[in-house]
Formats: sequence, C-alpha cells, structure tokens
Amino acid sequence: MGKIPSLIILYANPQKWQKYMPMLFKIVFQRLTSKKTDMFMKNFTIFLCLYMYKHGFDQVHQLVNGIQNGIFTMVLNNIIIKMVAKCSDDTDRKVAVVGLTKMLCNGNFLKQYSQQWASALRGVVEIFEIPAEDLEDDGLDALMEGGYQSKMVKLRYADAEDYDTVKEVGETRKMLSQSQEKKKQKIPGQNTQIIRKQDKMHQK
Repeated sequence: MGKIPSLIILYANPQKWQKYMPMLFKIVFQRLTSKKTDMFMKNFTIFLCLYMYKHGFDQVHQLVNGIQNGIFTMVLNNIIIKMVAKCSDDTDRKVAVVGLTKMLCNGNFLKQYSQQWASALRGVVEIFEIPAEDLEDDGLDALMEGGYQSKMVKLRYADAEDYDTVKEVGETRKMLSQSQEKKKQKIPGQNTQIIRKQDKMHQK
C-alpha cells in the first residue's frame, strides 16, 4: 500500500472518504489473496494501526469484518501480530505501538479477542525490546521480485526525511503505561482475568 490512503485518513474530512473505505479494503484483500508479500502485509499493518489510532479500533474492526464476517481474527493473527515484529522503520514502529495500544485498551477488543490480547501486547513489547537495527529490511528484495527496475529501486531507497505521522505522541512507553492504567481504572481486574484464561489454555 502506498502513502496516499494514510494521508487521507490523517488529514481529509472523514465524511469525504469513509464511504470509499469498504471498496479500498476489498481491493487490499484481493491483493492479499493473489500475492501476499511481507512488504505489502507490513504496509497494511501500519495502515491499520494508524487508522486505529486516528479513528478507533471499532471502526477498523467493522470495516474488516464487513469484507467477510469474522475475518478480523485472521488479520489479527496472521498479519498484524506477525508483521509488527518485522517493522524496522522507526516511524512505522511508533505507529504500530500507538495503534496497538488503542486496540489493546478498547473494551470491545477485550471482550471479543481476549485470546489474542497477550500476543498483541507481546508484539508491542518486542518493538520496545528489539532494536530496529537488529531487524532486516526485506523491502529491496520484495521490490526486485516484483519486477521493479534498478532506477525505481534506487528511487524507493533514496534519502528522504522520515515523516512522523503521529508526532503528537511523545514517549510511546509512557502512552502504553498510561492507557493500561486508565483501562484498569475503568475495568478493574480484566488484565488478570485474561492472563488466567491464557494460563488455563496453555495447561490444556
């Protein structure tokens, strides 16, 4: 996915573009079905995280399940959770953290996806713990496999200013901690209940 959809959800009036989102998501899923590369899935993951941060988990959840009922579970397990750990760009990693934090602290997510809560939280923690320089950027290989000419590859990797799409967020660790604390105040003991469920599942 390119940057245009992200810029639209960041700056355009939602009333102007929301009606086109189902069509965009259908195109994305067609692409995922026909040719699912890591680079495309990472870009889609960052787009979803940015969308969740700006407009909430519920809207993204409704859009994805609008393509096929229940498909969000597959997207969460096979794309989002897997791909956030592979993000090597600092800005992408920041977007992933703020988007997943919004998701993790959403009441509807906690009710419907308690089994995935721990894995999603682990994905955020790994972003904090694994330095970006320790990750491999497979973007060049993906571009070459896709038939891009050498000039286009050089253009893709030309030096450019890294634009922070969530620059209003300061320290992401602090955001996660504060968001978790607010959730605990609203729903006391829910994290403990989820962890106990996870432990019971592993014991079976």
